[in-house]
Amino acid sequence: MAHTQTIEPVRLTDQQLVRYDMDFIDDELFASITGCIDAQLGPEFSFVDVGGGIGGFTDRLLAAYPGARGVVLDNAPALLDKNERSDRKTLVLAGAEELDRIFGAERFDIVFLNYALHHFVLPSYGATRRLQRSVLSASRGLLTERGAVSLCENMANGRYLPNLPGRLVFGMTSLRALAPLVRRLGANTAGTGVCFNARSTWYADLADAGFAVDHYSERSWSGQLSTLKRTLLTIDRWTGAHVWATPLSTARSRGGTSDGRTISTSRADRP
Repeated sequence: MAHTQTIEPVRLTDQQLVRYDMDFIDDELFASITGCIDAQLGPEFSFVDVGGGIGGFTDRLLAAYPGARGVVLDNAPALLDKNERSDRKTLVLAGAEELDRIFGAERFDIVFLNYALHHFVLPSYGATRRLQRSVLSASRGLLTERGAVSLCENMANGRYLPNLPGRLVFGMTSLRALAPLVRRLGANTAGTGVCFNARSTWYADLADAGFAVDHYSERSWSGQLSTLKRTLLTIDRWTGAHVWATPLSTARSRGGTSDGRTISTSRADRP
């Protein structure tokens, strides 16, 4: 009898995890997120924070919405152990690749992916991209009828080919032989891998997963990349952004477009 081998995602080392002992959602992104929550859900809702780490974002959201309850999901015990306890917060030790089976019949109003998807990597680029798309599809299956996925990511837009920078970064950071050099260049994920995508690629992935983008906003400042790095990685534009997307069935009932990309071109312009 043939057996299917399960390939485990590549994990960050304990030394690399130290850098993620913080919350990466700043005031600007938090305002974008709460604006979408207020417009679509109101003060009472449930959510799961995938790759939620030490729970800083979840704690801030629960403080802002006393009627909310949330789940912090992460595969790193060292980060989960640093969470503050709350009767409105549940901690789950698991990986994003398990989303389609760990919650059973439980459903959530929001699935948050806060700078997490680019860390969901497998040994090859193709397998990594399939994993990212499968996480988005699994997220859709976790949503209630009024639910949405909230995605915060670095948009790595290519000068010549939209997704070429992300592929180059993956190639450099995933090769262990290059780890000492890549680490000196400032990549915390050297030897482990990281997979960024262009805005147009994330939009396409969301559409393939059955979502329509309802809201898109960019951070006014997303850090600086040197001219050399931009040239070597063929980057046209690099920016942090927040994307709020709803399942197509919900989008159409609210007047969404039939192509699965946007609801309102005034709020979520096409890439």
